[in-house]
Amino acid sequence: MSELNTLIERTLSEDTKEQIGKVQPDHINQLFEDIQSINRMTEVMMYVLHHYPHVFELAYKEALKNDNR
Repeated sequence: MSELNTLIERTLSEDTKEQIGKVQPDHINQLFEDIQSINRMTEVMMYVLHHYPHVFELAYKEALKNDNR
């Protein structure tokens, strides 16, 4: 690691060194959190579908009416 630090110190500009030192956003963790949320919502929908099919049908029809994609 010392060699890398020496190489960075000798070759990079001050601006570039600052960019390397800044903490960048962690998009991978956010992606995994989003996927977990989607999975959770899917499980809820499946539960409602199996235990309360009439409620699911009504909710699904309303969602389709409000879908403006």
